[in-house]
Amino acid sequence: MGRKDKAKRGKKDRHRGERSNHDDDYGYNDVRESVETLSLSSDEENVHSSASLASQANLHEVYEASVQMPKREVQTLFNIHQELYNDPEDDSRPTAPEILREDFCGTAVLCKEWILRNPLVRKAYGVDLSLLTLKYGREQHLVNPTLAENLQLFHGNVLTIEGVPKADIISALNYGIFYFHERRDLIRYLVRCREGLNEHGVLIVDAFGGTIVPTGNQKRRRLGGFTYIYTQRDFNPLTNRTMVTLSFKFSDGSKLKDAFTYDFRVYSLKEITEAMLEAGFKSTHIWIAEASNDEDEVNEFQEVEKEFPVMESWNAYIAATI
Repeated sequence: MGRKDKAKRGKKDRHRGERSNHDDDYGYNDVRESVETLSLSSDEENVHSSASLASQANLHEVYEASVQMPKREVQTLFNIHQELYNDPEDDSRPTAPEILREDFCGTAVLCKEWILRNPLVRKAYGVDLSLLTLKYGREQHLVNPTLAENLQLFHGNVLTIEGVPKADIISALNYGIFYFHERRDLIRYLVRCREGLNEHGVLIVDAFGGTIVPTGNQKRRRLGGFTYIYTQRDFNPLTNRTMVTLSFKFSDGSKLKDAFTYDFRVYSLKEITEAMLEAGFKSTHIWIAEASNDEDEVNEFQEVEKEFPVMESWNAYIAATI
């Protein structure tokens, strides 16, 4: 995943979990089970019918099908760690990372995939605010004895939770750091991440941006029996706050409108890397890929150091070492 090497991932928009309703105590969105916050579109006659596809949909399943690509994401996390600690002349360089901590983990599919890649040595810890979402994850994953032995899920706030073991990699993907509307809470979170890493550990977060963000945008993608609709709107230039919603329209015309809602503060890459260094990390690294509305396009991430061209829309990974 170096400057010339390209780390590829699919064109899915990345988000995690069911989040809505600002939590004033901790500066990021509280988590509610999606069924509590979804609103059904009233302009479709069969939306409210108990026989409609929307009423029968499992929101966790349609979310994972639309947004998450755990196999590629896990490989990306591994590649970043190896890229940052690949000096063959460094006798202290670590072996391959074994322990993943996934913050804002939702149903913990990333934790699951991490372990299944090498179940003899790998462990994973997931942290999320939604007790119901974690319950679903446990029901789906911990029936597997291998996962039950190597995966632990923690219910709590990432700013205050205690008792989570240290990890080789901490991931806060699907724009998790955008939940922190106040910089002081972002710094507080980053300090806790630094303290939660093993020697030669890496924190990996992601971000989006581009010239299209202030004006908003909408993307649609067909996925089998439904259409996934991503909407980013209501950008406030005074605060850099914006709303992102995920909706699903099914083949019978029924719809789950704004099934998932996110109140993000869009931090710039400079703000993120400066905060990481202020929190005590040793170095920061950025990989960027231009985003596209072409659903068949595979994004290619390249490391950037000093500058990159203006883009209408981009996604980035930002990594910090200790």
